[in-house]
Amino acid sequence: MDQHADQPGPPSPPEGDFAPAPPAQVDRLELVSPSLWTRGMTTAAVMLVVAGLWFSDFILAVFQAQQVSWQIWAMVLGPPLAFAAYLGWRWWDKPAESRAIVFEDERVLLPVSSNSKRTVELAYGDVKGVLAMTRGRSESVLVDTGSKTLGYADGEFERPDGTMLLRQELFRRIHQLPNASEVLAGMRERQKLARIATSKKATVTKALLGILAVYFGVELWMGVSEDPFGLIELGANAPALIDQGQYFRLISANFLHQGWMHIILNGIALLFLGTAVEKLVGSWRMLLIYLLGALGGSLGSYLAGPGMVSVGSSTAIFGLFGAFLALHVRYWKSLPPPFRQSVAWWVVIIGINAGLPVVVPIIDYAAHGAGFVVGGVAAWLLVLPMKDLKPDHRPSMITRGITVLMSAVFVAGLVQAAVYAFETHPQDEAQVFGSMLDEALESESAPEQVNFIAWSTAIDPDASREQLEEARRAVEKVVDEQDDRLEIRDTLATLNYRLARKLSGDRRLELIDEAIDIERAVFREATPTSGLMGDGKVTFASQLARFLSYRREIAGPIIEDNVFAEPPTLRFDPSDDGSMVIRAPGGAASTSVAIYASARVEGKVRGLVLTCLEAGKEEATIDNHDALAKWPNNLRLVTGLVEPVDTCDTELQFWPMSPEIQKLP
Repeated sequence: MDQHADQPGPPSPPEGDFAPAPPAQVDRLELVSPSLWTRGMTTAAVMLVVAGLWFSDFILAVFQAQQVSWQIWAMVLGPPLAFAAYLGWRWWDKPAESRAIVFEDERVLLPVSSNSKRTVELAYGDVKGVLAMTRGRSESVLVDTGSKTLGYADGEFERPDGTMLLRQELFRRIHQLPNASEVLAGMRERQKLARIATSKKATVTKALLGILAVYFGVELWMGVSEDPFGLIELGANAPALIDQGQYFRLISANFLHQGWMHIILNGIALLFLGTAVEKLVGSWRMLLIYLLGALGGSLGSYLAGPGMVSVGSSTAIFGLFGAFLALHVRYWKSLPPPFRQSVAWWVVIIGINAGLPVVVPIIDYAAHGAGFVVGGVAAWLLVLPMKDLKPDHRPSMITRGITVLMSAVFVAGLVQAAVYAFETHPQDEAQVFGSMLDEALESESAPEQVNFIAWSTAIDPDASREQLEEARRAVEKVVDEQDDRLEIRDTLATLNYRLARKLSGDRRLELIDEAIDIERAVFREATPTSGLMGDGKVTFASQLARFLSYRREIAGPIIEDNVFAEPPTLRFDPSDDGSMVIRAPGGAASTSVAIYASARVEGKVRGLVLTCLEAGKEEATIDNHDALAKWPNNLRLVTGLVEPVDTCDTELQFWPMSPEIQKLP
């Protein structure tokens, strides 16, 4: 063609391809050798690896946990299994030999791609469009069959002029048809529409992407991008607070995102859908659809959403998704490439988005569904007066007036959210957190949901006392019914420990002693496969070590039944013969005792030691203990707990501090 499709062009195409073609004839255009590993597979593999590295801690925890719901397994195993299925599909669809575009007398045989054995048989009179595209230095041709669009790039042909020859030969054969003028007229109209649409700039889409980036930058600056309660301060959608009249959250929540993965995925979706819709219906209509979808999705989340806190622009993006579908339904016969998507594409995309909330419970299906419906209805009403799609059709005064009004409402909501963010509202966070736990307690998967929320709170260094107490209240209810779940009991012990560090006096001592009792029992029952973060024994031993260390700091060690007036001492000297000496300063006890001690290096807890002193002995020596031999000379063993036991295992046991537990507050 005289001008490429994604460059600005006149409203109607030049004669170029539509003029009578030269008599030269091509019967066959060879494509390059097929490859199993396509560019799409490379993209999918990179995304899978990045996601695996991003969520590596979570994935490892799932594989090491005792009990995991099927939804969690689906979240972890779904992506690699889907990639394996995609690989199997590619292997099945890969042709045994090179493909070719074959021009027959009345039809053309078009391979779906050089890497596919599927072929589309298309009569020349049924060709709806042939559109040239430029991507950087690469030329490509889009062939519109009426039901799908086939694309061929320069690199897919054996000949360097393959795209030009394909285009010329198709037009040459169309010119020979008895109804050539009618076919060419239809192609000319569709190509004119494609040129108008592709030449338009997606100004609003880029502006919205910029606004989302600014908001996410604010989240990063404030350190709340992955903190649900920090996002509440910035205006997250929280039904408990909207019920109190904080309606601005229905607006501000659409501009917030929880973490890098969330903003990246929504940004990509907005770039694709926003650009397509804006180019097809114009900037005014696209902006109105976006705002209506955002508000509709927020209302859906507020009225029927599964969570107590939700954020994300997916409300508006699903509005654009619904609008894109409405345009396909309304203008199916005339929608030009590269905008038209096949029926198979729509079935797959809608199926994935409908099924994801079942597998990933944190997805706000109500927000997505409401945004989709509102966006689709809005787009249908906006283009209803246009019998034919006209991307350059100026919107009516009513449409522009409603868009301005909606924009003003959104600006007012964002201003109100900004004012709220500069104030402190601890009672709001406490209310949302309580509602969140109550909702989790009533769910079918209450143990998993409550434990997830409570553990996230227990390891949050900024968690307030009120949040810790609410989490403890909920976990206690779950433990009463699920006392065999070691990880839930460990969460309860951790919450007691965190609360003890925020209190003083008798209540503090009561909480830390309760934490130690719970963790000691969990530690005894644990096996190497029962932990959430690695070896179960190491996980729970590390927890017990830090609890005992804190108890020693505030009130000394625990000596049960007063078997000793003074705690036994443990001394290990790797520079000598690698032996450890246990000594009871107050004299021998009448019963054997188990001794739990924290191993410290430079004041930091580095592990848990468990040993035993037999009845009637004031001193015992354990020779050549290899587990401690690698530790530096300044290793100190500090007794934290002494308990009477019926039988005494004098063999010393040592569990090094888990790196994950060592990072916890």
